[in-house]
Amino acid sequence: MLNSFKNILYIPIDKLLYGSFIYLFFFIGYLELSPQLGNMWLRLDSATGNRRFHPETILRIIIRPLHDIIYWSPYIWDLNFYIGAYLFSKGLVYLNLI
Repeated sequence: MLNSFKNILYIPIDKLLYGSFIYLFFFIGYLELSPQLGNMWLRLDSATGNRRFHPETILRIIIRPLHDIIYWSPYIWDLNFYIGAYLFSKGLVYLNLI
């Protein structure tokens, strides 16, 4: 029984890292294009009115689930980088793409 759960949930670390790296780009795009969020990393500067790149926002969103338990609720899984990266990597492994 335990072996069957291991086979279902297990992803080799190298494939998990590779899938997470690919997912990072999808996640960053989602943060910018999501109608609920939007303008997370490209924002207008209040002083000059120009668009500026804010990488600290991306880092804050990625780190946030590590210290805020609400991000582990299924309703907010789209903002949890770790859940998304795992599911994305598992899908790639299942489809034999990595």
